[in-house]
Amino acid sequence: MRGNTYIVIPASKKAAKIPAKIAQRLGWDEVEYDEEGKEIKRTKKHPTWDELGQRFKSQFGGIRRVEVGGEEFDIIELELSYIKGEVKEVLKLQKSGKKDFLILNQSEARAWLEGEDIFQ
Repeated sequence: MRGNTYIVIPASKKAAKIPAKIAQRLGWDEVEYDEEGKEIKRTKKHPTWDELGQRFKSQFGGIRRVEVGGEEFDIIELELSYIKGEVKEVLKLQKSGKKDFLILNQSEARAWLEGEDIFQ
């Protein structure tokens, strides 16, 4: 299965937490056990972009890095919901005139990773 969105994350922001609405679905539980194997603690994980990319790399492929104009960006492939507002949450992170948190389709992501200037 492949994702439907490719998110451009500035390398400087890969340690930032993902939006809460996305974490509700794509977050996971971290569980601690005692020496007998009994669960002693369960914590809902609110991952960073990097942790999210690492967690789902077997499903969607690894994080890819591209350099544009001296800036480094990571591209993470995910399956996000338009209906549940997950795409909207990523779009809220965008800054005017920046390439941060853009959402690309497969053709755009592939072209950008191959060095093509997709913004012209």
